[in-house]
Amino acid sequence: MLWLWTAHALAAPQCVDAAAALLERGDPLGHSVLVAAAKSEVTPWLVCDRGAPFDVDVAVHELVHLRGGVRGAQLERYALLLPDGRLAEIARPAGLFSRSEIVPLLRPEEVGQHVQVYLVGPSGAQDLMLLLDELNAYAWSARTAAATASYEPAGTRTSGRDGVAVFQYWLTVYLALARDAHPETVAALASPELQGLIRDVWQGAEAALEASCPADSVGIDDGYYLSRAYAPEAVAVLTSFVPGLSPVLPPSCTHRVAMATPPSPVRAGEPRTVTVQTISVRVDGEELTLEDVEKRAKKDPRYAELLERIRREHGL
Repeated sequence: MLWLWTAHALAAPQCVDAAAALLERGDPLGHSVLVAAAKSEVTPWLVCDRGAPFDVDVAVHELVHLRGGVRGAQLERYALLLPDGRLAEIARPAGLFSRSEIVPLLRPEEVGQHVQVYLVGPSGAQDLMLLLDELNAYAWSARTAAATASYEPAGTRTSGRDGVAVFQYWLTVYLALARDAHPETVAALASPELQGLIRDVWQGAEAALEASCPADSVGIDDGYYLSRAYAPEAVAVLTSFVPGLSPVLPPSCTHRVAMATPPSPVRAGEPRTVTVQTISVRVDGEELTLEDVEKRAKKDPRYAELLERIRREHGL
């Protein structure tokens, strides 16, 4: 399979400074992540060919991933940088099933771009920890997207908040499937450490929703997925696994749910046409094609995460 993607103009160091200044005013949390990173970690994610930094939310999202992830000589621990600034680290649980298993439980109209990026292929083989990792990173970037929305061209609408709603919903579906078919995952979910991490991530997502929902231009299908994530049966399964968690749809988001319509499905066999330019990616000084990354992703979780980010960034 040949994968192609469009190159972003390499952002100059001045662009990182401009992005930091923008976030210092509108998103202090995102600003803290941006300034803590080396500029070489930030520039691949920014677009600066229009006189101002764009895709700042993408940069924040990816930097949050970089601050967390697998830890330890045996990859036995997992860390997430929470929106309150804490680095939460827990023992990596055993007995978690692949998140791709939730696909048959989704409605046809829910099998869209997020499914193609996150629940198919190597990405789909990832488990609950990576699901939580994405929900957490989207919580960070949703705040940033809302804070920078006024800098986008007039009439622009983005899906900056959709990822939060989608992954909240998927988390409830994952837990329901665990309850019904995966006793080994139910046993793992009995860990107070894992329960605490789920609680922290969900609450961080709700805080991000509360902050971002007033910005209508940074959501497309968020209202629909929020209606699914906060449906009574979804809340019931979530609270059955996470004592002390009381999910509440933020008041600033109720209008998004009220005006929601189901998303358009991706029909089976329907071709997806993208105009692209073939480029390579540099990793630790080595020039790699996407085919190289795909091969390494089968053996090395670091490259699996890199592959997922490339796909997400370019809608593949």
